Amino acid sequence: MAPCSALHAGALLGLAGHLLMHLLLLLSSGARAQEVSARSYTNYTVLRVTPTTDEQVRTLRGLEDRGVQWWTPPRRNFPCDAMISPDKRNEVVGVFTSLQLQPTVLHQDLQDSIEAENEADRRVRRSTPNTRTWTPFPTLPRRAVPRYQARVDKELQPLLTSRFAPGDAYINNQRYLDFEEITTYIKELAANHPNKVRLHNIGFTHQKRNMTVVQLSNCFECKYKAVWVDAGIHAREWIAPATALFALSQLAENETSTAEMREHQDWFILPVANPDGYEFTHKKDRMWRKTRSNTSVPGCYGADPNRNFDFHWNEIGASSNPCSETYAGRKAFSEIEALNIRNFLYANKERFKLYISYHAYGNFLLYPWGYTADNPDDWKLLRSVAEKVNAAMVQAGSQEYTIGSSTQVLYPAAGGSDDWAKGVAGIPLSYTIELPGFDFGFQLPPSYIDQVARQSFEGLRVFAAEAKKVTRGRSRSPTSRPSQRSFG
Repeated sequence: MAPCSALHAGALLGLAGHLLMHLLLLLSSGARAQEVSARSYTNYTVLRVTPTTDEQVRTLRGLEDRGVQWWTPPRRNFPCDAMISPDKRNEVVGVFTSLQLQPTVLHQDLQDSIEAENEADRRVRRSTPNTRTWTPFPTLPRRAVPRYQARVDKELQPLLTSRFAPGDAYINNQRYLDFEEITTYIKELAANHPNKVRLHNIGFTHQKRNMTVVQLSNCFECKYKAVWVDAGIHAREWIAPATALFALSQLAENETSTAEMREHQDWFILPVANPDGYEFTHKKDRMWRKTRSNTSVPGCYGADPNRNFDFHWNEIGASSNPCSETYAGRKAFSEIEALNIRNFLYANKERFKLYISYHAYGNFLLYPWGYTADNPDDWKLLRSVAEKVNAAMVQAGSQEYTIGSSTQVLYPAAGGSDDWAKGVAGIPLSYTIELPGFDFGFQLPPSYIDQVARQSFEGLRVFAAEAKKVTRGRSRSPTSRPSQRSFG
């Protein structure tokens, strides 16, 4: 007969094994709950109309309850784009007709546009077999720099000099990179430039992906004042991370062109602020917007991270419905992605003078507030800077941007990151930039990446110069005190 203690130990081991198996089953069932097949948008149509009366706007807004998803919400005298399911198309077109609105077709069959985008991606991959997602490109030798204008584009360098230093990795703007490719790129960037590029893991997403901020500095020990740039907080807005990546590449590798932007000023760039959602758009649902967290409603996942910040949270322009595209979350900072950004920004808030969040689409330069039509105390400064940025982008070939607060020129949206950055973190210059969508909306062909990224970068030059001029100061008292976590 076995000793009593041995029997007791055996029973404990058996119980522990049973509990472990039960836990594993729960974890696997939770993972399966989010396993979905790729969504098809076959025969979905995207139509554009421009309402001119308040009555038309009210009627159009009511269509959201009848299966219409507004890519851009109805506003008087502004184009608004509606994604319409095939079973609702005739009904919706009938409403347009009754309102005497003539729709323009952006996508006759949205799935065809998605597949065209995928084919463009495959074509680029086939044209560069066995290569990375970025292309080696030589840099100008330092002795040659004074001979040329400061703004030398890297593609033009072979025309300017025949003798080069060893090449660096230069981002490829011919296709949209997925999250894994972006992660690989920034790691190699840091490895190639250890003296001016550092990576900071600011936390993990709901699905345990790293959120990596790239810091660029000429002197890490100097702790210069800084600029923050994030992109892709809304997953389907692919042009936003592509634009941020181009800026990152230029700042890290194009020393001739960006020396003034980096002088006595650090940069912190988060290329993808919603990694789970972004990856989901590449693998399962191209039009996904939110995070991928669990909610109280089975089958409805995620919250809008740009309605999840704790500044006038869920007061206006957001939803308490977990199935809504603008679901604000069960509470402020319920989304770990928003919480990670908050913690990093707040811990380093004294350094930041400029906050920029890239979105798409519509050519808007927006400053706070999103929760009210009232202006911040320093709105004239915010507008003046935005006007200079707009002028620089237009000079580079861009269409004009509409300038103003979100509530005044676009729509109310409480709980946004830009409002929080100014109202709580006290960052004096805070902007959301809605990049162009042209006549494609979110489904902007990759052939437009280079154009949008370059034009936007000229605006970023002006932002950088203006940030050096301002002093810090809050327009509102802070409402929260996150954990402290600072970096050099």
